[in-house]
Amino acid sequence: MTLPRSAVAIALLCSAGVGLALSAPAYAAKVGVAAAVNPDAFSSLSGVPNKQLNIGKSIFYNERIETTAQGLVQVLLVDGSTFTVGPNSNLVIDKFVYDPNKKTGELVATFSKGSMRFIGGKLSKNAGGVKVNTPSGALAIRGGMFQGNTQKKIYSFLYGHSMSMQGRNGRTQTVYQPGYTLDLSRGGSGTVRPTTAEDTAVFARALTSRGGSTASNSENGGQSNGGQGGSDGGSEGGGQQQAGTNQLSQSVSIQDMVSSATSEAINNEIEKQIEEQKTQDTPPPTNTPAKTPTPTTTTTPPAPPPEIDARIIQTAPNGIATGDFNTTFQVIDRRLVADLPSVDPEGCEGQNCEVDVQSDFSSDFAELDVNNLGGRPSLQFDFPETLQCVNGFCPVTDAKVIVDGETVEYFGGAVIKPGFFAYQVARGENANEELGPLNALDESLLIFGGKKHNFQAPSGKIYVFALTSDVIQQSAAPFASAMSTDYSTPDDVIGVVTPLLAKEQNTGAPDDQSRPVWLQSTFALGTGESSRQSFVNIALGEWSPEGGIQGSRRGGSDLDGEDYSFTGDIASLEGPDGGHFLGADDALPNAVLTLGGPGTENAGRDTPLNGDTSPIEQSGATYHVAAGTEAIEGSETSSGTFTGFAAGFSQRAGNNELRSLVNNSADEVVLELDSPTNTLTASVNVGDGRLLQNPRYSYQFGGEGNSALISDNVFGAIETPGESEIGETTLELVPTIITKTFLKGTPWETTKTYEIDVPTLVDHDYTPDVEGYIVSADALGANEVLFAGQTVTNPADPEGPLVQRRAFCQDCDFIKWGAWGTRSRYTDHSGKQVTEDTHLGWWIAGDVVPEENIDRLQELQATALYEGDAIGTVAKFKNGTWNQSVARGDMTLDWKFAKRSGDFSIKNFDNRNFGGKLVNLPGTSGFSGIVGKLNTNNAGRSIVGSASGSFVGFRGLDKTPKGVIGNFDVHQANDKWRANGIFGGTQRINR
Repeated sequence: MTLPRSAVAIALLCSAGVGLALSAPAYAAKVGVAAAVNPDAFSSLSGVPNKQLNIGKSIFYNERIETTAQGLVQVLLVDGSTFTVGPNSNLVIDKFVYDPNKKTGELVATFSKGSMRFIGGKLSKNAGGVKVNTPSGALAIRGGMFQGNTQKKIYSFLYGHSMSMQGRNGRTQTVYQPGYTLDLSRGGSGTVRPTTAEDTAVFARALTSRGGSTASNSENGGQSNGGQGGSDGGSEGGGQQQAGTNQLSQSVSIQDMVSSATSEAINNEIEKQIEEQKTQDTPPPTNTPAKTPTPTTTTTPPAPPPEIDARIIQTAPNGIATGDFNTTFQVIDRRLVADLPSVDPEGCEGQNCEVDVQSDFSSDFAELDVNNLGGRPSLQFDFPETLQCVNGFCPVTDAKVIVDGETVEYFGGAVIKPGFFAYQVARGENANEELGPLNALDESLLIFGGKKHNFQAPSGKIYVFALTSDVIQQSAAPFASAMSTDYSTPDDVIGVVTPLLAKEQNTGAPDDQSRPVWLQSTFALGTGESSRQSFVNIALGEWSPEGGIQGSRRGGSDLDGEDYSFTGDIASLEGPDGGHFLGADDALPNAVLTLGGPGTENAGRDTPLNGDTSPIEQSGATYHVAAGTEAIEGSETSSGTFTGFAAGFSQRAGNNELRSLVNNSADEVVLELDSPTNTLTASVNVGDGRLLQNPRYSYQFGGEGNSALISDNVFGAIETPGESEIGETTLELVPTIITKTFLKGTPWETTKTYEIDVPTLVDHDYTPDVEGYIVSADALGANEVLFAGQTVTNPADPEGPLVQRRAFCQDCDFIKWGAWGTRSRYTDHSGKQVTEDTHLGWWIAGDVVPEENIDRLQELQATALYEGDAIGTVAKFKNGTWNQSVARGDMTLDWKFAKRSGDFSIKNFDNRNFGGKLVNLPGTSGFSGIVGKLNTNNAGRSIVGSASGSFVGFRGLDKTPKGVIGNFDVHQANDKWRANGIFGGTQRINR
């Protein structure tokens, strides 16, 4: 099954059912209609003067839409796509082809200046179906919604599969996670960063109407109704709309959403507003006087202010909780207000003032005095109750907390869904730092609440959650610190943030062995000046409707030669009513998650391989709202065992020694997927070198609670505690007793005994403490990063739209691949403490063919040509340090089964080519050999090494295998350049 990179549902609130009024030139094809218009919006076709746009006016191919400083127009195309064009803007529909039966075609538009929002229709669901040309480059949207501003050079991704920008320099940047913005203001290929409140405010100002809508063609005697387009009061479910505002940006009331909202009520209110808008947009007959409403007077006794329960978590700059308590807000004048009296430390009892700081690192934060924060000054919370939101995501700019009479402003965002709300705000830059010891620590506030969500009976569904960024860290990666993603050149980063996928049990019956599991990952690679930088963050675990989400994160980052290893626990936070999942029962569930915060035992920690390893410099917590966006009916996952190859580099703390880790035969890397339990196990057995491997590493991953099998190609696991081993052989001088006899057989025979030190090979076995991960490419988003912006023909639908290019092959279910990494600590035979790190290695596995298949093909003198890819790691020695980066190349294997050998080559791998003859030994289905490349101009740059692999994809004894997999290990003669990695490919020619 195909799982979304990111998905967020949205209700399209726009006027519908408008008529078509104007005729068009015969040579122009009608593509849509002006669905909502404010004055000062005009359109023109070639050779036709500008005309003011009105609701119902047809929009034609190649028609230019322009707005003045007060103009605003919404264009609805026939496939359901919508453009909202703001003031001082210019949009041209360059091309529009749509087949409503096949739901295929192409939309090309030019957005040359101003502000706009695009909501994708049927065409946007196809790769390459929608392209919007901008001054910064060509922007493509897949199944979603974005908004852009040419002056600020920002393009914000609101929801959907992906948003890509191919810049004028030919480079492509892709955003997969809603709530992130491509910022091109500093030139280059742009920076992908979390969308800020300032970004949202730019679009809110530009795409909010300033006047009335034109209801009919003024040239034909129509009248304008003045735009009385909405009620000024609250409406159930967030449908409340201020008069004259654009309906795509909803004014949402938390009280309404949490207190009484249901999906049915929300939809009814939306439909009601649309009907009211249509009625108000229709002018009364000229001969019928308008009726004057009869004023009525009612007397209602004052009701007490509505109340909303919430949980509040206050945090220090590193995210460690300094306050955690429940309170009740009152809704007064569209504000959430709560007054909390001061509490004396000696009298502090209960959740309303105590902080539970994890004991394993609390002593390292002694200077923060978090263990003595029992007291609390008087606090008054004053937050906006009604917010302007897009799809439930809302900027917050006017939140206040009054601490002992001093006002502190907070800024950030909120998520509001049916039956759920959450604020994530941080203290403003100008806040007073002298407001007391508690407030001096409170850099951020998390306030959330709602109704406990009741799940239906499990049926194997997969719930999709979009995660917000931590308001303090502002890192594009969930469950990560800003330090670990501190790229030196942010413009040169390509990355993917996947949604959190939570798979429920298959049936929940007593005999159901399946476990509810979840998985989320982030993968980023630096390019250009940042090519030596990489980032991998894997979060996974198990969950339950009652106990919420529990799990761990692993991974690491390499920032110019300094490796960090990631650890920490992840948990969902209970709402004020005790529910871990919040939201209306007939809507999707939501949750609030923390790395290292309340409810976890281990703080989030980024531990460097070298340098200061004290927790105070590395530990902290992050907080994220998990907004439910989709529930996918799960497809059956296959069980199976796959074997293969792995490669990666290992570095030890305290020295520059670099070890190249590879394996020789497919049975040394084993992946077992267990569909009945939704779990997996994996074993990676590698060693330093190809022949006499020393040391030898056996890493074990997965099992119950340590793995998540979401689908056949989306899975991941962390280390199995206590199961990994490291073996080492050393040459040591071993004391040995030697006895010699002299003059044997004579009366003078004597025997003497000597003790001497004899050089001896000694084997040592260690059981290390390991933190590690293994993850599939689809779970990691590796194809989208390694082949960013590259699309190819879909083998399953050659006539259909192009699809994302995938490594090795587009549709080979017999190959699985991904990444792995470990941080190991142990005491060696000499008593030395050893720390080793493999930040980012690669693995590939498949169903290896039986050896009888190869023997039979030798008899048949068969041949086959295999083509595919090589993916691996390059290490370059510069300034006394090994710097690693990821590279890829093209792989070819031209095999002659009669000779049991083939010509192997890898080209364009870090601008280098190498290859050689690989040989298959009788009785095996694998092959190996020496590879390299002679440099006649510079012998030191000659490449030498080896490769090993196996045939995979059994089709029958008389048929050639479908593909090949393997690994390679090469280096330059001057040892300033090393590389290892994996390769794979499929059969292209069967001769």
